[in-house]
Formats: sequence, structure tokens, C-alpha cells
Amino acid sequence: MDKVAALSFGGPVNPATVIFLFHSGEAQENAVFLFDDIYFSNDRQVLAKQLQRPIKESRLEVYTGYAGWAPGQLQAEITQGGWTTVKATRKLLFTLDRASIWQELSKKISQEWI
Repeated sequence: MDKVAALSFGGPVNPATVIFLFHSGEAQENAVFLFDDIYFSNDRQVLAKQLQRPIKESRLEVYTGYAGWAPGQLQAEITQGGWTTVKATRKLLFTLDRASIWQELSKKISQEWI
């Protein structure tokens, strides 16, 4: 049986908003291209279309709410050392079990520091 997309908590800002990431081999209208074949959207029609696809194809990840910053705030916090950035990969977004993602990210950051 195919896995069903779960609804995850994306952040405290506007928790009534649904946003999602998905994989597609072709350009998607009303979706933002992120990298490789990964897209981001909050369009209900795009979501409905993705829900019709097998989860193994779409790799759909759905979130309610998001994290947000004032203009320049996040960059300032990164510069001050409050955040560490890691290059996004398909594995990080879609393959890793959500329970182990922080462990994987910590390992990745540690390798970069060494």
C-alpha cells in the first residue's frame, strides 16, 4: 500500500496556511522551482493534482504554517552565528525519516566544521 502524505508542523506563522514540497520531472505551473526536480507551492489545485499521484512519485511533503522573519532578520541571525545552513538535497527533504533528520543534519554540519 502506498504511503499517504502526512501533515507536518511548518512553523508558528499563519498555521492555517498549507504549503508543500514535491518532486516533478516537468515544470509545474503555480509552483516555485527550488532545485533539481523539487518544487514548492501553496496552490490548492496543485496540491489536489499531487495528491492524485502515487506518493513514491510525488514525494509530497505537506506543512501547516511556516517560519518567517522580517526583511534582513534571518541573514543577520545567520551572520551572528544563530543559525547554520546546510545545502538542501533530495535525501534530506524526502528520504530521511523525520525522527532522524536532526541527527543527519548534525553529522553533516560536524563534517563541514572538520
